[in-house]
Amino acid sequence: MIKEQYVNFETAKLLKEKGFDIFTKTRYDDDGTFHHEGYYLTGDRDISAPTQAMAMQWIREIHGVHISIKLAVNPITRTGFYAEMNRIEDGKWLGMTTMGENPNVGYDTPEEAAEKGIGFFLQDIIRRL
Repeated sequence: MIKEQYVNFETAKLLKEKGFDIFTKTRYDDDGTFHHEGYYLTGDRDISAPTQAMAMQWIREIHGVHISIKLAVNPITRTGFYAEMNRIEDGKWLGMTTMGENPNVGYDTPEEAAEKGIGFFLQDIIRRL
């Protein structure tokens, strides 16, 4: 089933910490409960729950970094996905997510790789910009 992919609670907290303040109709309570409703952020305890696409667009527009999801093909094991980050102004390679528990395999889905890429950017790469 195709559905919107919202960032998980940990990633949403990192986004808030790094300055993400865009209105979303989805949110987390401070205990991690997800709410999908028409809701306006009104307090410090509320945490926006954007889609992965919105989070990656915010990173691209505010921080000038493009996160791309790549397909990793390993003929011995199987196919997997990982996220790679590049600075937009000059294309400089900034890093990539590890490729799951087994570095020769990758994450099972592009959505899992995107979540890991957003988190990796917020925890590590943003400090180096």
